[in-house]
Amino acid sequence: MPGAIDTWLRGVCGPGCRADLERAVPTALDDAVAAADVYVGRELPAVQARSFTEEDAHRVTQPALAVLGEESAAVFRDRRELLLAWLPDAEPFDPPGANHLLHVQRPRELARALADFFARHPVGAAA
Repeated sequence: MPGAIDTWLRGVCGPGCRADLERAVPTALDDAVAAADVYVGRELPAVQARSFTEEDAHRVTQPALAVLGEESAAVFRDRRELLLAWLPDAEPFDPPGANHLLHVQRPRELARALADFFARHPVGAAA
């Protein structure tokens, strides 16, 4: 199982993901292996069963920050472009030098972007 998890992580998060993860959480690979049954058995099927259509997106009225590492795989960039097109009030944030692990690779930049976003769009302000 560790080999399968490592392969999956590299496919989603890039070839250097293991070093990034272990720098932030030294037990990351062991933790991922321990959680694999839950992820593969419950979470992944639930995600695959869920659909999110353009019609669904148009019902979202809260502003959204569409975060994507600048070096993320094309499939993530394509999906984020859909979100930007579909969500009525979405804005992009693309930290440079980051991929799908942007929260591990660029935590300060992400924290600043989130703080700025929430300052401009306080929860409950639209209510």
